Amino acid sequence: MTSTHVSAAPTSASGALAVRVAVVGGGFSGLVAAYRLRQKLGPDADITVIEQADQLGGKLHAVEFGGLHMDVGAEAFLAFRPEVGALINEIGLGEHLVHPAPVAASIRVGGADHAVPRRTVMGVPGSAADVADVLSPEGVRRVAAEADLPPVDLAGK
Repeated sequence: MTSTHVSAAPTSASGALAVRVAVVGGGFSGLVAAYRLRQKLGPDADITVIEQADQLGGKLHAVEFGGLHMDVGAEAFLAFRPEVGALINEIGLGEHLVHPAPVAASIRVGGADHAVPRRTVMGVPGSAADVADVLSPEGVRRVAAEADLPPVDLAGK
């Protein structure tokens, strides 16, 4: 578990007890919450970010790729939101933001790149034929058999 103190002042400059806040979770949202709390509460507030992992960032983390540090994870796409771009500029990291080239997604199977199958909804194929290039014959057969399966009982009965 990682615990990071943004500030550790137990009292304010006037000698009064400082506000103490714990932010649970050091992912993107937790770090933004700690940043906004610092803005609202000022330098005398004692803000602690508590994160169970050994690094901050949550699902978002950096990897080195082609000599560059790149953000990966679900939130790596947040830069397309104008609010995130404004926050990145606000904290002084705007000049470090690198937008990837618009390249179509692909899947690497059997040593070859294949286009992501068309007609999928969140990765679920619309038909077995749509995934024939990226699945084994058994996988294609199982996708085709999905239509004949009984519905899933979400109530657990």
